[in-house]
Amino acid sequence: MTKVSFALLPFLSIPLAFSRFDGIISPSDRIEPKCLFHCARVSEECMVFAPDQEIGPYRIVSQVGRGGMATVFKAYHAALDRFVAIKVPVADFQSNPDVLARFKREVKIIAKLDHPNIIPIYDVSEFDGTPFLVMRFVEGRTLREFLSQYKKAVSLNAIMTILRAVTGALAFAHQKQVLHRDVKPSNIMLANDGSVYLMDFGLARIVAEADLTLSKDVVIGTPYYISPEQAKGEPLDERTDLYSLGVVLYELLAGRVPFTGERPSIVVYHHISTPPPPPSTFNPQISPGLEQVVLRALTKERAQRFASASEMLNALQEVVQNEAQLSPQTVPVPLPPKPAPPPPGAPPAVITPDAAPARQLKSPSSFLLALSILILVSELIFFFPALRTEIRSALASLGSSGEQGGGSDLMRIIIGTLSAYIATLSAHIILNNLRKRLSGAAFIFSISHLAWDRA
Repeated sequence: MTKVSFALLPFLSIPLAFSRFDGIISPSDRIEPKCLFHCARVSEECMVFAPDQEIGPYRIVSQVGRGGMATVFKAYHAALDRFVAIKVPVADFQSNPDVLARFKREVKIIAKLDHPNIIPIYDVSEFDGTPFLVMRFVEGRTLREFLSQYKKAVSLNAIMTILRAVTGALAFAHQKQVLHRDVKPSNIMLANDGSVYLMDFGLARIVAEADLTLSKDVVIGTPYYISPEQAKGEPLDERTDLYSLGVVLYELLAGRVPFTGERPSIVVYHHISTPPPPPSTFNPQISPGLEQVVLRALTKERAQRFASASEMLNALQEVVQNEAQLSPQTVPVPLPPKPAPPPPGAPPAVITPDAAPARQLKSPSSFLLALSILILVSELIFFFPALRTEIRSALASLGSSGEQGGGSDLMRIIIGTLSAYIATLSAHIILNNLRKRLSGAAFIFSISHLAWDRA
């Protein structure tokens, strides 16, 4: 039996910003730990660059963040006319040659990670004996900040967008034999342009050189997202990052992390020994398929987890696609029957604008419905060339028949033609997305029919 020893050292209070989902956790919740496992003490003091200070070719604009490993500043490079992010290791690191050497090695490792979802490094230098690295400055906010401000359940589409980016970044880094070691919402950047980045590989190291970089009894990571093997100081591999990513996915779906506690030691103990509660405990809308993916990522035994980031993403995408296919199929809408012909001998009906005005949309909700159908038609026509041919043929038939039905006949043709394609998966997904976007409009969309709201 392996004996696990933990070194308890004084540590600072850590403010935590969780999102509030159904009142489970407050954004203002704080944790006041008195100790931290296997982590060096972080001093209150750190190297602070003042605004407008010149650091080589860079002019400091402001401090934008601070973590356990470094303080981050926004700076401006006048010659290149661009803003950059400057990352400066904290003061305790400056007094420790071993940590400084590790920092420089890590910078070289990160610089090799050229991937669309990893923030690139531009430069590494020193100022008055203080090392720092220069990175791309990304306008946006972290996933942690987003969750704290959004305070609502995150849509599955948004979750998949985030997971695709993060798993892509991890898969690339793992191919280079680089581990992140600290995957968490505050290290996932949501850029204003819609891009998603996995940042702060400052704790990364080449797996092959693991024993040369850190001693085996040193653990670096965040207690709420730490893997069991990381907490026990065991050798790590790619599945360590996937466990932490599983905790992030759990939080996105359930609105909270699986384990909490008054002290980091309690949280770490749960990660080592306690099975995570099913995320559906906190969010009953989570499907069994998604829950199975999350719980597999959080398995204590690494051999039972996903073997790679790509495998985890494929499992997620398969669940999402299968659940879309298993959704109730939309029943085609039959065209309304034509009016019965007038009895023999009856005078022909004379329709005048005053006697029978054209059908008017009776309310703003009806107008929204008409607009939504036109949007839907344009989307479907774009994705389905065959549908474009069908509608053209139907319109040509309408014109050659000499009928005077006007807009109502056109609408029947559109709806009738659409019904032939609604059963397909792609059309069903588009309709489902449209229904969600226009849920505030007063129209009826059910499993069996699409109809006007005549109320």
